[in-house]
Amino acid sequence: MKSSSSHIVCPALQSLLSVQLQKALTKISLDLSLASGTLADGTLASGALGLEQAGSTYSSLNNSLIDIPLNQVKDLTQVKYVSAIAFKLAKPWDMQTMELAQAIATEWHDLTKKAGAMFDQLPLDRVGQNFDVQTALPGWIYLRLKDEGLAIWLQILNKPLNLRGDRTRFHFENNNQFFSNSTNLFEIQHNHARCCTLLRLAAQTGIISLTPSLQQDCLADNAWYIAEPNPIPWLEPDQRLRLSHPLEHRLIAQSVTVLDELASHPSPSPARVLKLAQSLSQTFQAFEASCQIWGEVLSTHPELAQARLGLVTMTQSILQWMLKDWLAVEAPVEL
Repeated sequence: MKSSSSHIVCPALQSLLSVQLQKALTKISLDLSLASGTLADGTLASGALGLEQAGSTYSSLNNSLIDIPLNQVKDLTQVKYVSAIAFKLAKPWDMQTMELAQAIATEWHDLTKKAGAMFDQLPLDRVGQNFDVQTALPGWIYLRLKDEGLAIWLQILNKPLNLRGDRTRFHFENNNQFFSNSTNLFEIQHNHARCCTLLRLAAQTGIISLTPSLQQDCLADNAWYIAEPNPIPWLEPDQRLRLSHPLEHRLIAQSVTVLDELASHPSPSPARVLKLAQSLSQTFQAFEASCQIWGEVLSTHPELAQARLGLVTMTQSILQWMLKDWLAVEAPVEL
């Protein structure tokens, strides 16, 4: 799917991790086949013919996706996932569960190291390389996003989302009755407009600059994003995440949840999309009420103010995407 230069596809972390785990499992499966002298189809793998068959098997494995159990851990202090894939594959692959979990972690680190040596990487690829993978008895695999990777991911979300492309408004447009008396929808639209107001005020006072500029009719398509500072100062000088308030973390975690679910369920019901948007909207309300941007924060910690405005941009981008591209309703810039 193509996207314009000012829009990005949905950067769902769960989908990213599934692809990475798939590559690790494919490599392990091939190694097991070669070590046992048989391929996936039961034929012997020996000599030049065996290597040719192995290559064919690798290609086949790469194209046959394994259903990987992967869930976000409910931990507001970090972005973390857990997978039970080792429990699922240990018996058919004739391995101990913990042995397979450790093999997956080792292969993950090897693949990440090789990818890190490549040039011209996309930002989302760099996010994937910043997951720390650990195992725990009896065979759990934990994947934690490091602060540097989280900063890259948040920076990606500084631009508008565009996942659905030409499928925009595919079946929700006939659900006007569903939305006609929805106070929940008004709350979501109100918080989207509030995000726009905060960004406009921040640009007018010089805390940030927006692209397109305030002088342009940029919000006809809700396409503002922070041009300066670039990147947004998500990290402290020691590379720790600057955002440490529990409600900052909750807003990030809720955004991760929304993107993961919509990326993995291409045809959710309008009620489900509305519920996800409402959860994000309410989390943003709590964040705004507790996490100051102006006043003392701006005067003593301007980088923190800018990072919090980055979270405002992230929220506006996701809410606008859900309202316009999923629910097919207006994403107002002011109410």
